[in-house]
Amino acid sequence: YDYDHGLGGGWCGTPAWSCDAIATADVHLWKNLNVAFGVSGARHPLVDKVLSIPRYREAYDAALSELIGPAGVFSRGAWEARYAAWEADYAPFLDNDLDEGETMRAPEETGAWIDAKIRAVTSQLGLD
Repeated sequence: YDYDHGLGGGWCGTPAWSCDAIATADVHLWKNLNVAFGVSGARHPLVDKVLSIPRYREAYDAALSELIGPAGVFSRGAWEARYAAWEADYAPFLDNDLDEGETMRAPEETGAWIDAKIRAVTSQLGLD
């Protein structure tokens, strides 16, 4: 996962990559880039090979479990705390932007997306 997708920023206009689709995406079956982009040759051979090895898949699952666990960094509370710190640091400078959308806001959708992703991963890993 890259961080924009970790915060729910799907690629608008492509339903397979929408915020909701990313929140509920299977953590073991990564998206087929060829289908998504209508091309051939776009693959993710490393992750496919790594996740096909049971001990590596187990380590990956354990890492995901740790990330979404009570002490994990992928939680609404952890994100809200990081956001508040970022906002305190950067908000004074955003009035000088060039009107290119450099605003800071903590949309409810982001917190709801994090909650949805945690529920999906919890279910997929059989932790519920």
